[in-house]
Amino acid sequence: MHAQWAKLLESGADPGRVENAQAELNKALKSIEWDLQDLDQTIGILFYARDLAAIAVVCYRVLGSVWEWVFLAQGGFSDTVQTVLECS
Repeated sequence: MHAQWAKLLESGADPGRVENAQAELNKALKSIEWDLQDLDQTIGILFYARDLAAIAVVCYRVLGSVWEWVFLAQGGFSDTVQTVLECS
């Protein structure tokens, strides 16, 4: 598209044709810009999801360690905690 526009400029074509080609080129560039913005947003969402997954793993490991500590410190789970664990 750019080559066609440049060729029209070099050939001294009708200004209306040059303007039309330039408008089409501008629309194409704007479309590419929007696609790049969408891609940037998608990548941001993926990085956010990856970070959330990493946080969830850390929380799981920390909570698992806490539950293990509570279990060992109390000589086992209380009846209430055991009931909750069995229901989940």
